[in-house]
Amino acid sequence: KYKSTLKQEEKNLENQLKEIESSKVILSNNEISNMIDNYNIKLQNFENDVNEYNLHYQNQISSIRNIIIEEIIEIIENYASANQIDLILNSTNYLMASNNINITNNIETELNKIIFELKFDSFEKN
Repeated sequence: KYKSTLKQEEKNLENQLKEIESSKVILSNNEISNMIDNYNIKLQNFENDVNEYNLHYQNQISSIRNIIIEEIIEIIENYASANQIDLILNSTNYLMASNNINITNNIETELNKIIFELKFDSFEKN
């Protein structure tokens, strides 16, 4: 819904810019200046709207990612406790390891058992 609204606003701005260009030979410098000022205000408002929209959904994605990471950490803690493991490293924090100590498949299996009820909050422009 908001993406199409933003697309329409962008198209309107493009049309307004074309109108300014085509009106340069007809209108006075003062009138052109007013049109340009009006365009710049609308453009700034549009850019602010796009930034708010993007920030909102970046925050939503981050929030969902954090929920999933919390579940993964809980699974890893349970696995470590059940298997008497004192240290678990990710793939970027070790020098060398055997594939038979890779617990990724175990964690993935447990993670797939969880039913996440994740949802985005809709972007509502105030």
